[in-house]
Amino acid sequence: MINCKQSTEWVIKKEYQKLSAKENLQLLSHMAICSFCRLFKKQNSIITKAFNQSKSRQIFFLSSEEKKEMVHSIQNKINE
Repeated sequence: MINCKQSTEWVIKKEYQKLSAKENLQLLSHMAICSFCRLFKKQNSIITKAFNQSKSRQIFFLSSEEKKEMVHSIQNKINE
């Protein structure tokens, strides 16, 4: 069984590349019992989606209005 640290690393890794079958099975097993990691996965997915939908995909170059819009969008998704 993997721990939460490994789980969060693999959640992030999975967004950008494919996990091995063993990693995927271990991650799914951990997620089945860990509500904290499920919440992390949900929040990370929301943040990634909001970032990818941003007009400028580099956070360092977001205008103040774009940053406010992103924060508002994230807050709305978390509260759903």
